[in-house]
Amino acid sequence: MNKPNFIFILCDQMRGDCIEIAQKNLVIKTPNLNYLAHNGVLFTSAYSATPSCIPARATLWTGQNQWHTGILGMGKGQGPIPNDFTYTLPQMLSQAGYRTHLIGKAHFNPQRTSMGFQSTELDEESRMEGHEYIRWFDQNKPSALIERDSHGIDWNSWHARPWHTEEYLHPTYWTVTRAIEFLKTRNTDKPFFLNLSFVRPHSPYTPPEYYFNMYYNKNTPRPHIGNWSADIYDDPNRR
Repeated sequence: MNKPNFIFILCDQMRGDCIEIAQKNLVIKTPNLNYLAHNGVLFTSAYSATPSCIPARATLWTGQNQWHTGILGMGKGQGPIPNDFTYTLPQMLSQAGYRTHLIGKAHFNPQRTSMGFQSTELDEESRMEGHEYIRWFDQNKPSALIERDSHGIDWNSWHARPWHTEEYLHPTYWTVTRAIEFLKTRNTDKPFFLNLSFVRPHSPYTPPEYYFNMYYNKNTPRPHIGNWSADIYDDPNRR
């Protein structure tokens, strides 16, 4: 029996109601994600055990909740963040004969922790210097005056503006092109597990200008707020 290949797509900070097909959203357009959902399985009630990056990713890769991974948060009060898990999904697939590769944001701690992946090509934004996307950007930018972060938006900002240079230099574009290259050059004698991990839509909110303009003058629906949140936090005295 031939083993199936896996491409696992992970988008940082993308809400479920930002996918057109999942919520019947008439403003946001996600044709490629719609295609995947039409031809696969769409889970409409999947939830993360933790709301922040490193704890959620640890849960994802180990299959354990945060009380067993030991990673409850990301602040200084967290203490040392473990990374030496006995079992992880990419590790077990590697042992089963899979070629395992991660492209994009890993957000492990320390940053070069393998988490069981045989190889990685990282885009860690401003959290880490010298990762693969930074080196590629500097080697391919058309002018020495163009800097990766000269769009002027902080990577945890709420502000937005169009991407400041050519679209092919955008991190989303880079992640996809590296994935295509992996698929073209891989050893076809082995099955693969590819984690395609997009930094966006995590801030900085700097989409290519074409996509920025798609929504610039549109009235987008307000995000859903559960009654539990309104009951607790919609109190001027608590703001």
